Amino acid sequence: MRNPVVKKKKAPVSLVFSLTLVLILISAFLFIYFDLAGSKLLLAGILQLPQENPQETVDFSSQLNDIEDKAAQIRLDEANLASRQAQLDKNESDLKKRQQELDRQELVLADEKKQLLDKSASLKETSALLEAMDPARAAEIISQLTSQSEMARVLGSVSSQAAARIMEKLETGLATDILREMMG
Repeated sequence: MRNPVVKKKKAPVSLVFSLTLVLILISAFLFIYFDLAGSKLLLAGILQLPQENPQETVDFSSQLNDIEDKAAQIRLDEANLASRQAQLDKNESDLKKRQQELDRQELVLADEKKQLLDKSASLKETSALLEAMDPARAAEIISQLTSQSEMARVLGSVSSQAAARIMEKLETGLATDILREMMG
């Protein structure tokens, strides 16, 4: 018997070519992935890609930290501004209240001034009347006033000659009390 000769089958060329190509691609990817022999930089140069610089990464990190610090400072400044604004608002409110109080007091003072001017005009009129009267009749009218301070004020508003003539007609004790009040 004859040994049959086993014929080896030849692999098609395309299959060999495909397997070779796959092995080359896998090797290239591994070279690049593990950055063997500076393959990343070489590939970046061939493809004209921006190259990663470790110093730039550190710079970006420090810039990011600076930005975060500045953002924290801005938040702090905003909080300070809000606090100051609240204080300003409170001060403004206090000033408005004070202004209202001053306006109210101004009205009161204006009213009191008007009353004093009216009293002063009335006192001048009364003084003129008393000076024109008979001293005995003027003394009788003055003695009818309710208080010695009112009597002293009326006599103080007339001329000293008229006051002397009127006081001459008053009772001695009353005239003395009025003089004491006038001397203060």
